[in-house]
Amino acid sequence: MATQPSQTVNEPATETIPENAASQRTAESMTLLLSYHENPNVRVRNKLVLLNAGLVRQVAHRISRQCVETYQDLEQIGYLGLIRAIERFNPYPGLFHSMIIGTSGASIMVQQLME
Repeated sequence: MATQPSQTVNEPATETIPENAASQRTAESMTLLLSYHENPNVRVRNKLVLLNAGLVRQVAHRISRQCVETYQDLEQIGYLGLIRAIERFNPYPGLFHSMIIGTSGASIMVQQLME
């Protein structure tokens, strides 16, 4: 039976460096966005949705405290806004994060106004 090697003292624990994980996700998102911009396909778009789902959940949670809609409904509307942001992406640096929040939040707010 093989044993797993123990972690040495000099190895950094991944849990203690959240900035590194966030920057890796950002780099991966940008690579995928550029790939999607050049050749749109559902597989790449869905991977982008999974990578940025935390932003949708954050916006839905914040708005759910201000309205009568359920968090789940707001989250679904936010995902539609995220997909719209991915499809409308223009590869200028620094715009995507703001576009996700603006588009997801706006989608949720528009849904609120329509009801």
